[in-house]
Amino acid sequence: MARPRIHSCTWSDVDGEKAYQSRFDPDGPERLTDKELRLWVTYPDAKKPSRGRKKKVRHDRCDARKLWAVVVVESIMPLSRFTYEVCLRRVFKQGERFIRVQVTNDPHDQSDEAAVFGFIEPAQQKLDPLEQYLCMAAAKRVYQAIAETWPDVECARESVSSHP
Repeated sequence: MARPRIHSCTWSDVDGEKAYQSRFDPDGPERLTDKELRLWVTYPDAKKPSRGRKKKVRHDRCDARKLWAVVVVESIMPLSRFTYEVCLRRVFKQGERFIRVQVTNDPHDQSDEAAVFGFIEPAQQKLDPLEQYLCMAAAKRVYQAIAETWPDVECARESVSSHP
């Protein structure tokens, strides 16, 4: 069987392109609990067209997409003001696994050397590349949710928009 190709990832609470609307959110990343990240894949066609056929058949990848994996945000626990421990439940057809990661987005440390993501359990080497990809996608959403809690970021945005 041919390996599937990643088509897209979608969140259970997001409609289309309205993925992340930046606004001040005092609730923080805890609102992401029980949200699902769904991974859609497409399988390459198993049949090859015969040489006698002149008719060209167009296969749209969107029509052939199938749900491959789901990552559920089980819990989000604050470790400090801008650091959270996130428990993810990865569900594949073969079974499920719990993965814990740490996400940090400190407004005072936005340097390139800042540690923003790390695996807690299991170790990164014990995860396959697809699991690592899904964890990074979920962590990116939590990272952005932490940024929405910055009160001075919203104040700065309002002051810029009020100038002509």
